Amino acid sequence: MKKIILMLLAMVLSGCATTVPMPKEDTLDYLRVTENNITVMSDKYGYVFKRDKTRDVYNDYKAFYDEFGDKSPGVAVYFVVKDKDVTAEYRAIVDATQLTSAQKDRLKYHYNAHVMESGKTMVAVFKAKGTYDGSLHYSTADATRLDPPVTVTITDKNRTECELYGAVDDPPFSRW
Repeated sequence: MKKIILMLLAMVLSGCATTVPMPKEDTLDYLRVTENNITVMSDKYGYVFKRDKTRDVYNDYKAFYDEFGDKSPGVAVYFVVKDKDVTAEYRAIVDATQLTSAQKDRLKYHYNAHVMESGKTMVAVFKAKGTYDGSLHYSTADATRLDPPVTVTITDKNRTECELYGAVDDPPFSRW
């Protein structure tokens, strides 16, 4: 019985060992928008978001940026990865002190923006789902260089699961 449990444990832990952990941050240098995909690339990874799933998100963000881009002092970008899937969350910060009441309402009701810091700041959140892979699979020839590059914070769900498996301690098994 002990051999079976140890063999199962070894299989679970070896699965974690073969998963290369993602970095906690990545710097996106290139953007390519086609009719079918939105691709962002760093020096190590390419992230692809299918337009058929994100078309409304992309167009909403473009409309948001056209109207509020000059009132947006910054953004925060987060990726959550699990296996080869990635969920991107783009949080656009807007200085609400520069907005009319009609613009504030538009942000709240059209972009689901949340009011922060006693009404001085609003945050609109845009999400998209896609996949990622090594950047060697992607050409930057027809991509737009991001200036400045965009830093993303990455939560690696694979790493979390492996760390949980790694927390399995040996003493309970030594009783057999």
